[in-house]
Formats: sequence, C-alpha cells, structure tokens
Amino acid sequence: MDCDSRTVEEHEERRDSLSYRLFKAFMRGSFEGSLNAPRLKMVDADCIREIAQAVVTAAAKEGSSVIVGRGSAYYLRDRPDAFHVFIYAPFEDKVRRLRAMGKSEEDAVHLAETVDRDRSAYIRQYFGIEWPKRHFFHLMINSKMGDEMAVRTILNGIKSQ
Repeated sequence: MDCDSRTVEEHEERRDSLSYRLFKAFMRGSFEGSLNAPRLKMVDADCIREIAQAVVTAAAKEGSSVIVGRGSAYYLRDRPDAFHVFIYAPFEDKVRRLRAMGKSEEDAVHLAETVDRDRSAYIRQYFGIEWPKRHFFHLMINSKMGDEMAVRTILNGIKSQ
C-alpha cells in the first residue's frame, strides 16, 4: 500500500469518519478530484478492505493458515475447509488485558468501549451483516477460560470437524 503500518492500523476494521467520507465523495464527484485521486494514494477503509480481502483469500488458497480478524470469516464463508472461531471477552477482562499491554486506565476503558462498536459498524457497512453473526462461526469462545484452554478447545474443534 506504499505506507507505514501505523497508517493501516488507524483505519483497518473501522469506518472512515463522516467528514472523510464526504471529502472522498466530493473528490470522486468533481472533475479535478477524479483526475487527482489515483495520484494521492489515499489510505482509507475502502482500500484497506480491498487489500485485506485479497491477502486473506490468497492465504486461504495457499493452505493451512491462521487469520485473525480482517473480515476473514466473511470473505471465506463459502470455503468448506475454513474453520471460523469468534473469541470474545467480558469488558473487565478487555480492560485488564489492555492495561497489561501498557495502556492507561482511561485509554483501556475507551478502547474496550469503542473497538467492538467500530468493528460492528465496519462489518455492517462492508458486509451488510450485524456483528457478530453466530452462524458464520463454528465455535465461539469466552477468552476468560484462559489462553491455554482456548487453544485446546479450538484444536479439538478443528479435529472434530
């Protein structure tokens, strides 16, 4: 994408702001904007979603892989060889994990409150689906059970498929 990873992180699995979407609509709708838009190499939710879809589907074609997020359950929903797992956590556990990663209490609470909301809006916009739609997943796990138990549960689920 010809940009640094931090730029992608700021936009992935999120909808662009209303002001940016209006700006982009103006750019596409104006003669000058339509001429210059390709040269600007804008990194936004649309282009990141397109790249994510290409990367996810290419990885699935290559064979065994683990893909975390990026809409993979929706891109690969028709592949019989894909095993989709949804991992969730209680709010307090999300905050605790974010704090352990070095976030302040305020930042951890804010992220825990907004990430799921942003992800839900993203999935709704790009896939027309209310998130998380249970029937897209083979297994849903509460991460409160611990990492080791979650991994064992996933591996057992894959074996029994």
